[in-house]
Amino acid sequence: MLAIQQQTDGTFYPVILCDACGIEIVRQGNYEWSSTHNSPIYFSHTGCSSHLRQLYPQINTWTPLKMLPIILMEQLKVTDKDKERISMFMDITHDMRHLAGMGLV
Repeated sequence: MLAIQQQTDGTFYPVILCDACGIEIVRQGNYEWSSTHNSPIYFSHTGCSSHLRQLYPQINTWTPLKMLPIILMEQLKVTDKDKERISMFMDITHDMRHLAGMGLV
């Protein structure tokens, strides 16, 4: 599931929570769905996928979670200019988190 959580620096960011165990997915994960029309999308840690499929037996398709941003950028027609802006935002966000961690912001 997608959720909004407050970070230690006070900012809010979307996070992906595993639909099987409820814990944030940080590295290894999948998004999974049924190949039927208008299926919901479920998220799981790689190790929780079997449990998720027990909870939702209609699931029959999955893709590594790391592919999702690439697929979304293609569907949203993200341009090279957009990618530059995203990269700048990510750099600034990283710098601000680093400074906050040091107590400087």
